[in-house]
Amino acid sequence: MKCEARTRAGGACQAPAAPNGRCKLHGGRSTGPLTEEGRARISSAQRLRWRLWRERNTQRARLAS
Repeated sequence: MKCEARTRAGGACQAPAAPNGRCKLHGGRSTGPLTEEGRARISSAQRLRWRLWRERNTQRARLAS
């Protein structure tokens, strides 16, 4: 069985498929965290990431003005 992904040229990927129908390069999208614990971990990581992004961009704005 071949991978079901399409190439940029429009043809099919020639790699052998895994049980999910896609090759190791075209594995498909993640299902995301499935447990409440996993969701909480991802949520806190995202909050930290955005807080740091905001701090960095406000510093840049102050330096530019």
